[in-house]
Amino acid sequence: MTKKKLQQIKGLHSEIEMLKNQIASIEPQMTSDKVKGSTLGHPYILHEITIHGIDKKYYNRKRKKYEKKLRQRLTELEILVEEINEFIEGVEDSLTRQILILKYVKGLSWEQVAAYIGGGNKAESLRKRVERFLGKN
Repeated sequence: MTKKKLQQIKGLHSEIEMLKNQIASIEPQMTSDKVKGSTLGHPYILHEITIHGIDKKYYNRKRKKYEKKLRQRLTELEILVEEINEFIEGVEDSLTRQILILKYVKGLSWEQVAAYIGGGNKAESLRKRVERFLGKN
């Protein structure tokens, strides 16, 4: 497992949130068209009438495109999280395992990880510990 792969979780989470926001912000697009019509009574005079409405095909097509991307990213995230969880479960050292979970699964900063772990551990020492561990594996 590489540091880069561990860091992908955060990127995928933010991309998923971005896609959810894009789906929520899709606005139905107004469109207009012209049809031919006539008056109801005699004399029937043919003329053009402009109608306005929402282009549902455009809206649905755009929404489906974003939803497909979202499903793909969610699948990628699920696979990656499962892979990382299996990797982390295989780590023998409890402290290293906790650090990996807090940093890469929960997405905490190194300072937050150090505060959570406690025991006088500094952010920099925890970061170096993980780098050494990943360098060995």
